[in-house]
Amino acid sequence: MGNHGFHWQHPPFGAGEHKVVVYAIGVDFNGNPNGENVALLGSPKTFNKGCSGLLPPEDEWCVHNPNYWVNRQKDTKLLWNKYIKVGINNS
Repeated sequence: MGNHGFHWQHPPFGAGEHKVVVYAIGVDFNGNPNGENVALLGSPKTFNKGCSGLLPPEDEWCVHNPNYWVNRQKDTKLLWNKYIKVGINNS
């Protein structure tokens, strides 16, 4: 086999707890996916970065609105058509 890896450039996470899980894609002896995708050793990693890594003015906004960062995916509704996509956050 060999060493495997990837590099992921993510946007700032903001306040709240975040979890990263890395999975191995299971294959049979012929190299066909077998559906047995297991979390790699050391997964998951959980971290809380707070508002570090954000630049002004987002850093100040993050400090004063932590619930937005914690709930932003759950609270955001998307409206779109083939020309435009708009996210509306209910927080």
